[in-house]
Amino acid sequence: MAEVVLENVNKSYGNVMACRDINLTVKDREFMVLVGPSGCGKSTSLRMIAGLEDLTSGQIRIDGKVVNDVQPKDRDIAMVFQSYALYPHMSVYENMAFSLKLRKFPKDEVKRRVNDAANLLSINSFLDRKPKELSGGECQRVAVGRAIVRNPKVFLFDEPLSNLDAKLRVAMRNELKKIHAQLQATIVYVTHDQLEAMTMGDRIAVMKDGIIHQIADPITIYEKPVNKFVASFVGTPAMNFMEGSLIEKKGGIYFDEEHFQVRLDESSFERMKPYIGKEVIMGVRPEDITDKLYAANVTPDNVFTATVELMEPLGSHYYLYCTTGKSPFIANVDTQTQVEVNQDIEFSINMEKVHIFEHDEAGNNNRLN
Repeated sequence: MAEVVLENVNKSYGNVMACRDINLTVKDREFMVLVGPSGCGKSTSLRMIAGLEDLTSGQIRIDGKVVNDVQPKDRDIAMVFQSYALYPHMSVYENMAFSLKLRKFPKDEVKRRVNDAANLLSINSFLDRKPKELSGGECQRVAVGRAIVRNPKVFLFDEPLSNLDAKLRVAMRNELKKIHAQLQATIVYVTHDQLEAMTMGDRIAVMKDGIIHQIADPITIYEKPVNKFVASFVGTPAMNFMEGSLIEKKGGIYFDEEHFQVRLDESSFERMKPYIGKEVIMGVRPEDITDKLYAANVTPDNVFTATVELMEPLGSHYYLYCTTGKSPFIANVDTQTQVEVNQDIEFSINMEKVHIFEHDEAGNNNRLN
């Protein structure tokens, strides 16, 4: 397999910048996920690696070789598309063998590679079928198999699970992770689904407006997002954001939302001192806002009152959609919580998990703590 390096890569279509100064290193045998909303530049980045899009500026290296001017067929990569892109008139075997036959591989070698990939993907029982006789999940396995038989240096996946139903997507996520572990392949995987990114990637590159905002492992992305965008994009439900200011009292630093005040964790005091008296945004995930009656480490300084506007039962827990009168938010509470719509409830915030973001009108909103 091989390392993939993008250095200062830019791509523009006329006056529209699709990718801006992309710097990314995909390590040998790493499963790298590019994730972000539609139009963020993730698929364009993947297509530039594949050679399907020219770079406006910058450099791409695969296995140490600059490939800017190398044709797609000569880059030793294999790409799996969202649409499967199977030949409808060919059998599964013929679809998987097609690229090898074009390269004049011996028949015995073609047969061995196709059978090995089919066994790995558990599709050997329908090698004689045509694509129209297969389910969506089976077609996706064939598309992956067609890539595997080539034994490329790099696998590129462009939203391969988007056409599958929710249950099948979960199953295919697990299958792709198993395949990666067995093949020890270098994979660059594009998706708009943050859950897919979190569960599959060794590392994740979060993109917006053609810019990579953060590259890190899934836990770091979740627990230490660099800015408000990353914090809001990763996590279901999304992180809650409350606007207020920082004030100093009783020897501590508090977030003042107007309707309540909560004391920041002492570990962040030094970093927060320059922002006392300034407007900020407090971010807190739903699972870190709990019913005071069942919360751990409750103090008068991490409790506030809000009104329940909607309840969403999910079996093992509830999502409570609430408001303080100023800030709407979602709390994740245990089913033992007894509350009704339009009723006030006291919540406790885990202040160790709180994020403070700058209040930036330009939209940068970097994390401060």
